[in-house]
Amino acid sequence: MNKKLIPPIKMYAAFHDVLKEKLIEWITNFSKEMALEHEWKELTKYEIMDIIESYYNAEQYHEVLHYKIVNDFPKSTGIGPSKVEEILGCTKTERKRWEHEGKLPVVSWFDAGTRRNPISVPMYCRLTIENMVPEILDRWRAEHAEYIAMKRRSKEEIIKKKSLFIEIQAIVEGEPMHKIFGPVVAYSEEEIEEYWHKQKGNLPFEWEGKKCSVFLKVFNSKMILKHEVISV
Repeated sequence: MNKKLIPPIKMYAAFHDVLKEKLIEWITNFSKEMALEHEWKELTKYEIMDIIESYYNAEQYHEVLHYKIVNDFPKSTGIGPSKVEEILGCTKTERKRWEHEGKLPVVSWFDAGTRRNPISVPMYCRLTIENMVPEILDRWRAEHAEYIAMKRRSKEEIIKKKSLFIEIQAIVEGEPMHKIFGPVVAYSEEEIEEYWHKQKGNLPFEWEGKKCSVFLKVFNSKMILKHEVISV
């Protein structure tokens, strides 16, 4: 990763949705020195933002003012997806995965595209990006690799087991065969038993008062594994 690629805060973007009065209140509450240094109410909002930027670029105020802007205005100081990928040295797939997992918080969405074809672009939390270290990225990648390995092991274990395609059907005198459930793949006797107990009672309402035969069988076969006569 390369934090030198983190873009600077653009004051016009950070304070775009802030009313002039609120902006004056924010800056004067931040520093009494700043409050007394200008006749803020006589200035335009753009002039105020230019002055804030001059303080922001001054060594004396930069660090604390940067922290305050990022914390107080997270939605308007976010960083776009392509820049995040560049900073973190990650792929688009990794960035989207980390977003989905909540590891890269989205603070706002930027409307791009056109009216006919709108595109919502995520803007990521600047503070999260600034506080990121390579060790965290390494851990995220290791966790994902272990998750993939676990899924692969689970799949291999399932494949090793003897599987059956099963279905549950029912029949009552004078009615056509009724499919209750399936076909599904079952990998153990326990799983077959579970399907049987959950599904065998799901019979048509129209059969109320009648006795029917319910059976669990191998799909596309005459092999019946379970059979029970049930009064509906």
